[in-house]
Amino acid sequence: MKTILKIEGMHCAGCTGSIERAVGRVEGVKEVKVDREAGRAVIDHEARVSRESIVALVNEIGFTAHPVEK
Repeated sequence: MKTILKIEGMHCAGCTGSIERAVGRVEGVKEVKVDREAGRAVIDHEARVSRESIVALVNEIGFTAHPVEK
């Protein structure tokens, strides 16, 4: 599965790294690509990892994430 998120609050490369590390540690997440300039992230994950749990994690670490419908 792929989840695309619009993420607000990213200001530097450290922000993108924080998101990539946090989401990448979730069991079942295969790949995380964060584009600070576009303000979005693309997460490739197994079906058992819910989109809602990814959004909650990104919000928990200090950013504002919203799912983008394909």
